[in-house]
Amino acid sequence: MLAFLGFGDLGKQLFGYLQEKEGNVEAYYFDDILVDKSKNIFLFNEYQNFISKFDWVISLGYNKLAEKQQIIEKIIKNKGKLVTIIHHSSYISASASVKSGTVIYPMCNIDKNVILEEGVLLNNSVTICHDTNVGMATYIGPGVIISGNCKIGRGCFIGSGSIISNGVEIGDNSIIGIGSVVTKNIEPNTYGIGNPFRVLRNPLKII
Repeated sequence: MLAFLGFGDLGKQLFGYLQEKEGNVEAYYFDDILVDKSKNIFLFNEYQNFISKFDWVISLGYNKLAEKQQIIEKIIKNKGKLVTIIHHSSYISASASVKSGTVIYPMCNIDKNVILEEGVLLNNSVTICHDTNVGMATYIGPGVIISGNCKIGRGCFIGSGSIISNGVEIGDNSIIGIGSVVTKNIEPNTYGIGNPFRVLRNPLKII
């Protein structure tokens, strides 16, 4: 049985994609904002009592990437199942590896030998070139281009229209602001934006 963990704007969008593909979708919902206490609606943290009983769509937004990592690890540890959603208009190379819980929006292009770890979300029209690895729960915004042989860490946010140059490594939990051009390696927990890319102290200014 399908269950959504979080059902804000992102959850509703993913629900729509599943309906396009499969028709009527019956699901359960775990979100504190949903006030209708019907049999299909639960408080968010109640998911922990049902991990092995549902197929999970983890629909937490880009502002909860650290929490998303923890939840994915807990579900995997407790033998739960993560639902992968790939829009039919996207291209995925036969040699690419798309792990469970990944979400791929329309018109994405995933090249050969790319690895997308659990819970990665690619927004519209993302291009990821050959031999690149994207870490667990990373969020990549619309129109991003990631060149070949890159390594993107866990829990990163890469803003719309950014370009990551060949061979660049971006450390875990980093935030790359919209329209950035990154040509050098980025340390973990870095916040920055721009062309040329510059490091900032306050990530709230760039996403």
